[in-house]
Amino acid sequence: PRRRSPVYASIRTATCLRRLVEPLAAAMSDFAGQVVLITGASSGIGRETALAFSVHAGVKLALSARRTELLQEVAAECRAHGVPEE
Repeated sequence: PRRRSPVYASIRTATCLRRLVEPLAAAMSDFAGQVVLITGASSGIGRETALAFSVHAGVKLALSARRTELLQEVAAECRAHGVPEE
């Protein structure tokens, strides 16, 4: 079998994660005014979930992860989508 490049694998993984999180979009409107705690928010499903929630107005996010540098990047992306910093 043909070996795929690491870049291809990363893009494929990100696409699959988005497909897992997108069906939650309709239910996310129910969280307006609520605080959503997301653990493992620095990568993978946790990161994609944080970014998915960040585009919905009125949601406050509490993000948690072991890798502080990556978590700060995700938090900055969420703030860019309008999530308040508290």
